[in-house]
Amino acid sequence: MWTEILEILAGFFACYCIFFLYIWIRSRICKRMMLLDRHIVITGGSAGIGLELAKKSYSKGCSVTIIARDQGRIDKALVEIEKCKGIQAMDRISTFREPYKQTLNAYSVDLSTQLDCTELIAKIEENGGPIDVLINNAGFAYVAPFETSDLSEFRLMMDTNYFPGVYLSQAVVPSMKDRKSGRIVFVSSQASQAGIYGYTGYAATKCAINGFAQVLQSELKPFNIRVCISFPPDTDTPGFAKENEIKPELTKILSETGSVFKPQKIAEDILKGIDFGRFYIYHGFDGFFLAMLNSGMSPVHSLLEGVRQVALLSLFRFISFFYLLGFDRTIARKLMEKEKND
Repeated sequence: MWTEILEILAGFFACYCIFFLYIWIRSRICKRMMLLDRHIVITGGSAGIGLELAKKSYSKGCSVTIIARDQGRIDKALVEIEKCKGIQAMDRISTFREPYKQTLNAYSVDLSTQLDCTELIAKIEENGGPIDVLINNAGFAYVAPFETSDLSEFRLMMDTNYFPGVYLSQAVVPSMKDRKSGRIVFVSSQASQAGIYGYTGYAATKCAINGFAQVLQSELKPFNIRVCISFPPDTDTPGFAKENEIKPELTKILSETGSVFKPQKIAEDILKGIDFGRFYIYHGFDGFFLAMLNSGMSPVHSLLEGVRQVALLSLFRFISFFYLLGFDRTIARKLMEKEKND
């Protein structure tokens, strides 16, 4: 009797393993983009994550166009990017276009004032070829308690973090639809996935991006255009250093629960996510944890991802209660201490 029961259990276990192996294989053979000889446009490409994305893309054999405001920083960035030319693609033959030609271009533009990007995109495509990947990376963070916030910074963040991605995306969509191929990428933030003290204005801009990207993916998926969102944690960039100069002490304490990532690692994760067409691009275990928690009705790029979300959502939600309780207690304690000191 026990032998028969063990045989039945072994059969169920074997079926279980075969099912998940099938899901894993299906997830790995999804249509990849393969980044060699692609034209990638990166906003905020003169520093931080944007610069690392440009350097790594150029090293893979991509044509790269960066957009930023400061011409001096652009000139320095171009020198750094040029040193990476085709390092990972020197011995590879292009399978996408002939003849293979790698280009590097840059444009000094204040995207926060650009209401129509059609002419800019036309100029970029004239010099670098059709745009295969648009990475909307430009942005900054103003961090302060809402009660004492300068609300003009809220509008400036929306004009810098959100609207340029909307304008540029609308300008690149027609040619991508004609070619039935493309990636539109948004660099959001983990601050949009969890309410962290001091990030009211910044998180709102990133939440706007998240909602916009979800709807945009539903409209563009039939044309084989994938939308991707990256959710970087605190990253060791010039922007992060500037943010820390004004960041409230309480925000710094809460942020210390996570690690500070190197921009090189973030860039690697983003490019891998672009290759596989992942909607959610997360970084580290905290990023994975938040991605599962915030999956909701978000698009999935593979069956494996969907199964993983269903399997982990309840457990991760239970764990999140302890994080939230810890955050609430820390905030209450620090505010009480501040009130006593005042």
